Amino acid sequence: MQYTKIPMNNLLEYLGFEVNNNKSSQSHIVMSDGTDKIIISRGKGYIKDGKTLGVGNYIYFNPQNNKDNGTIYNFCKNRNINIHQLVKGAKIKDYSHKIIISDTRYYDPEIKKEYDELTSYNKTTTKSLSKIRKINPSIIKEFDSIKIDQYKNIVFPTVTVQELKNTISYDKSKETSIQTLVVSGMNKKLLERPLTKDKNGNAYDKPINSLEKGKAGLTVLIPNNVKLKDITNIITGENSIDNLSYVEINKSNLSNTMLVSFNGSMKNEAIKAFNYLLDKKLPNLKNITAAFDNDIQGNKYDEKLKDIIKDKKLNLNVDKSKSKDWNEELTIFKKDLFSTYNKARNFEKSFTLELEK
Repeated sequence: MQYTKIPMNNLLEYLGFEVNNNKSSQSHIVMSDGTDKIIISRGKGYIKDGKTLGVGNYIYFNPQNNKDNGTIYNFCKNRNINIHQLVKGAKIKDYSHKIIISDTRYYDPEIKKEYDELTSYNKTTTKSLSKIRKINPSIIKEFDSIKIDQYKNIVFPTVTVQELKNTISYDKSKETSIQTLVVSGMNKKLLERPLTKDKNGNAYDKPINSLEKGKAGLTVLIPNNVKLKDITNIITGENSIDNLSYVEINKSNLSNTMLVSFNGSMKNEAIKAFNYLLDKKLPNLKNITAAFDNDIQGNKYDEKLKDIIKDKKLNLNVDKSKSKDWNEELTIFKKDLFSTYNKARNFEKSFTLELEK
């Protein structure tokens, strides 16, 4: 048995590492021994001499040290552990895999096909964005690119910059490459049925209501029938639901506005896609609104956005909600509005009864 095929999580359990079920998923396992934090996944492999090698290898990275990554060989080398003694001591008999093969660093064309085949939210009877997140249906109707999967999860597309081959003849020497934005992943919001347990039945500390599939990137929502040349404003935030909430609260003009979400983190792929969008696709863009969360991390994203656009001659407006985020702001506003409405109705009833006495 190749050491890279042995479930790495089992080897690390022998070393005293424990699984963090709240942070783990079907595509990765998060483990810690109190000092080290390790994220384990299984790779799709790599191409060498025309052959795909290493499919299903267990790979890891340390989010606290970008030089600490690789296979179990790298893990042991970085910690002066004898890999042969580790495998022998762990005495692993069950080689069943708890992680599906997934590597979000690579573009899979099948993801776009899967997204394209999903039904638009607007063509279903689903109302979770309005009933649960309190967003006005009239706003949602402007975005047919919001979709629904078979589990009634809300699906937002994510895009990245990819280099695609452009063949202009049978002569391969004339083959060229072009860079473009393509759908490479999906950001799913589990509004109706959040995950409360992992696949082994262990309860999470709090429900998981967001999942990524495919290559993580940038979510771009363009209103129906609006062309890129019409876009003069961008509203950007940490997730698409907050952006939609911002639009409703601030009565944004959707005829010239694009919504852009970094989906919780400003990773390199998302920043690259954002720069490509600004530099290549939006000739008439003038204004960007930063609608990130009203917390420490949101403030960091504000500063990062300022740095990204500092040389682009664009107007930046940093707008903070009074609550933690814009969807919470919208929810509170509508709750207060409903409460005021009920009080007014009750007052009217009591006043009418007094008049009739």
